[in-house]
Amino acid sequence: MISNVQIFTWIGINPATVRNALIADFLSGGLDGLRDMSSDDIKSTFASYVKRADPPFPVVLSPLQKQRLRGLVLLVKDIVRANQTVGFDNDFTRELFLEEISEAIRRDELRVQLKKIGESYLDSSFTHKLRGQSQFNVIFRRQGPTLCS
Repeated sequence: MISNVQIFTWIGINPATVRNALIADFLSGGLDGLRDMSSDDIKSTFASYVKRADPPFPVVLSPLQKQRLRGLVLLVKDIVRANQTVGFDNDFTRELFLEEISEAIRRDELRVQLKKIGESYLDSSFTHKLRGQSQFNVIFRRQGPTLCS
């Protein structure tokens, strides 16, 4: 299994003192502990790193580091959804890992869009009345005699 130090190195968290402090805080429950983090939890965690005074804090994360850490959380959630063991095998490379967290972010964006689309239909009526046999024929590509014949 790939270690947490390796994961945070791939994410771009350096130097080692900062990386170890973030691992101790962000991964206090291990990778499995990320499954219950919401977007608001992630944002508040990042904001707390700037406000903390204990060394090596305050830590200001770059937008890319924040995006990758968010992607890590989303990837863990995807792994849990797939009923797989949370962790990364030794055959993972940096490129594969970064690709996986990018895909997790993309899947999350798609889920958000689909949720918005679905919610837009909540107040809609799904029964559309047809205004005659011609509409029925067009919808069902019906050829030949009508239903009433």
